[in-house]
Amino acid sequence: MFTDCKVRWANRLVLGILGEVAKSKDLKKGDVVKTFSKGKDAKVTAAFWDVLAEKAGTETFGVLFSGVSYCEGCNRFHLDELDPDRTKQLLGEYMKTLPK
Repeated sequence: MFTDCKVRWANRLVLGILGEVAKSKDLKKGDVVKTFSKGKDAKVTAAFWDVLAEKAGTETFGVLFSGVSYCEGCNRFHLDELDPDRTKQLLGEYMKTLPK
């Protein structure tokens, strides 16, 4: 079960990374978020994991996270963390740059 605080943290992180993806591809963030939430574009998904790895300074998929999902009911992204302590250590500074 996800705690509300953990869900908000994950949602902020995913939206921040998707914003970076949108900038790098010269796309609207809203369009990237919508596409990513539906899982319809492999290039956007790959870019998400690439940017996340860049921000963490290490590979993330399969190391820090096992996946990401979108909940239509709560309108938030969820990250399946494998190592929450390491995640916060590697991404804590990046999280401070994101809007609350």
